[in-house]
Amino acid sequence: MSILTLFLKQDITHWSLSGVDGFNEETFATPVVLKARWEDRASKVLNPEGTEIISNSRIYLAKDVKVGDYLFNGVTTTADPKSVLGACLVLNFRKVPDLFANDFERRAFL
Repeated sequence: MSILTLFLKQDITHWSLSGVDGFNEETFATPVVLKARWEDRASKVLNPEGTEIISNSRIYLAKDVKVGDYLFNGVTTTADPKSVLGACLVLNFRKVPDLFANDFERRAFL
């Protein structure tokens, strides 16, 4: 286990954006439970268009996520993240290698 993932103790639910259906609605893969560290703290980040926005939560993960995915602090099997109170859209994702390039620090901003 990497030192970067040693403190990922919280269970969070991740819905990966999988596409758009025939009605132009977003579709998501089956939710997956991941280990993470969820911090509710405001910080400035850039969205994919390069505009500065305020993120209300920072999530440390052992797995890549992408902008457009949803994360929830807890465990749920609900298929649609938009119907889960507290599920949040990933606004930005950063992946930075450690000093030895053996692992990565992964942070999602919601």
